[in-house]
Amino acid sequence: RAGAAPVVRGQAPLVGARCFLPERALAGEHHRAFAAVTPILVFEGVGKRYGDKTALSGVSFEVQAGEVFGLLGPNGAGKTTCIRILMDIVRADSGTMRVFGAPLGRDHDFRLAYLPEERGLYTEQRVIDVMVYFGKLKGLSAAEARARARTWLERIGLSSVENHQVERLSKGMS
Repeated sequence: RAGAAPVVRGQAPLVGARCFLPERALAGEHHRAFAAVTPILVFEGVGKRYGDKTALSGVSFEVQAGEVFGLLGPNGAGKTTCIRILMDIVRADSGTMRVFGAPLGRDHDFRLAYLPEERGLYTEQRVIDVMVYFGKLKGLSAAEARARARTWLERIGLSSVENHQVERLSKGMS
């Protein structure tokens, strides 16, 4: 099923496309109990302006647990702005956003991730340096960011690329 959100910047509609994962993909009783009550993501009447340009106007949608949700629309429809608001890169001017039942905030940073088509990474930098940079952007000290980066590289089997330049990585690795 698909649901439409209000028009964003011009005549182009921003649409949320949905499909649901099989029940077996939802793990654990806690997850199912939470899913039965609370959407994992809610945008209600979200708006964003850049000067005199409206990027989002009254965007509303919900994403349920177990649902695969995609933002669809032509260039300028507001897809990237929605993602930037969700990832706390920019702040909405109006509306409310809830993640896992609570207002969107820094508490959710560790549970949200985004992999854009164009990564926008510093491709000539070393993997570890880019990871430390992003950790510092999220409020970690350099030492803590480096320690966490190394932990994650080890956890996912990529310790060997720590000192590689980002441009050497495949898209799936970066």
